[in-house]
Amino acid sequence: MRNRQTIHKSIGVVRGLFATLLLCLIPVAAMAQVDLLQPIHNIALKAPPDPPPPGGPKFYSWTGPDPNWSVAQWNIPGRALSPLTAQIVGGNTVYYSSAPEASVKIIRGIQGEQIDLAQNGAVLPCTTANGAPRESDLQFGPNSPPVPFPGVSGMVLQGNGNPPLSAMSSLQFRANLRIAEGVTKNAGECGVSQGSVLLGVILSDTQIHPGQTMFYKLIFDRLCGIQPKAREQSCRTALDSPQFYFRTNPYGVSDFLPLLGMPLMSGTESRVYDFDLLPRLKKVIQTAPPGSDHNLSHWVISNVYMGQAIWGRVRLSSNWRNVSLVMKEKGK
Repeated sequence: MRNRQTIHKSIGVVRGLFATLLLCLIPVAAMAQVDLLQPIHNIALKAPPDPPPPGGPKFYSWTGPDPNWSVAQWNIPGRALSPLTAQIVGGNTVYYSSAPEASVKIIRGIQGEQIDLAQNGAVLPCTTANGAPRESDLQFGPNSPPVPFPGVSGMVLQGNGNPPLSAMSSLQFRANLRIAEGVTKNAGECGVSQGSVLLGVILSDTQIHPGQTMFYKLIFDRLCGIQPKAREQSCRTALDSPQFYFRTNPYGVSDFLPLLGMPLMSGTESRVYDFDLLPRLKKVIQTAPPGSDHNLSHWVISNVYMGQAIWGRVRLSSNWRNVSLVMKEKGK
């Protein structure tokens, strides 16, 4: 029986890899309009990256064979989310994982695939070992190479074969998003207490040497908890341009929903999003710090993720469904 299970598992992995290979072999010219994110087949939990394990973080729990999406975690007290458990709730299959400061629910059924992330900073240390404010993150998204066993890729296009930003006419992001914000009972203990729900896009430039990477984050809300007055004022200050938090390679930039003409989310709120992200990506490439490559024909999308981050004594949750990122090429 064990050998038969091993054979079936191996066949499943081969099928997943073959499907990914076929997607990668489709001529880019034939893909005039395509969702860059494969539909979720199965989801895995990825081990924390710190301390760095040999060969990178591994998958240690998954909803089924050939997971093509995964959940990533950083700085969760207690080291890691628990392995996934499943139960039937109201006709849905719900996979659940938790830690003292964070939890993940993967809901499958009546309304399709939903990902529910939650964080509670009541037990989050205020600072790291070196005294810096401690950031804790939960993120999920499609896998991109190298993918740990038993995962497969979840991005439809990969690597340098992707159309560059200059070849795109639009990049439509769609999602149903619900958030809930709050502060903990022990609020006020930390010098930094805030959080955000975000969309992340990783851009790669291998046309120059050495290559460059840019981490783009679109912020959907700004949860400002109880913290010193100057810090709270900074948290609540409206920004009139994207903010580069890494000004050398790899670059990092935060963008904000009001700069796309939409107010920030707050409190407990649900929205349906459908907007073109391409103008924002072009803007951050063209206005990046000196030393960066401003040539749009050199930059491609290598991965996408959604999620949230907190510091200090706040509570934050986000529920995501119907997520897509549809690329349309010019003249097609």
